[in-house]
Amino acid sequence: MRRILEHKWFKWIIIVILLLIFIIFLYSLGFRITYAPYLDNNWDAISGVASWVSALATIAIPIVAVFLQHKLDSNKREIAISNESMLNEVTTSIEIMKEDIEELRALYDEILDQLDEIGKSNIQYERVQPNDRMSQYEINYPKRALNYIGITMGTTTKQVADYMQMPIDEVREILINLYKQGLIKTKYIREDITRDDCHWQIRR
Repeated sequence: MRRILEHKWFKWIIIVILLLIFIIFLYSLGFRITYAPYLDNNWDAISGVASWVSALATIAIPIVAVFLQHKLDSNKREIAISNESMLNEVTTSIEIMKEDIEELRALYDEILDQLDEIGKSNIQYERVQPNDRMSQYEINYPKRALNYIGITMGTTTKQVADYMQMPIDEVREILINLYKQGLIKTKYIREDITRDDCHWQIRR
């Protein structure tokens, strides 16, 4: 039932039904669509119709404006949820890659240790160095926080800390530094930037 109500064709059917009811109402009042150029214009009738149209437009315009704003907010929330889900998937993939790299590194070191024990000194090898890209990803916390705020289209200090898996005090310091640099802003005027539920947005 809910899917039917949310379907776009259901809304159009409601609009058509309301339009038909309005036309039947006008017909019952004596309105007719005719072609009679020899008739004189009844300005009182025209003025009455204009008053009705103006009254209906006054009621309809705010309703349409509220509906469009609600639709835009709903689409914005859906996009934010989709972006956050995609970011979580990418983060999970990176974590899996890190685990695989660590396993391969441990296996490689084990093989090298076995070669040392056997005494094959003529084999030249080079130990794997830590992955510089991965370590750079881990220490570049301000950029990660900035990207997360941009993708989610607005989030709180606590949510950023949960995403980055860091102490909230450290995350708060990072966000305040980004705020002082003019890269992010608070969602509401005069919002306390030291609170855990402070809302952050990208400064456009």
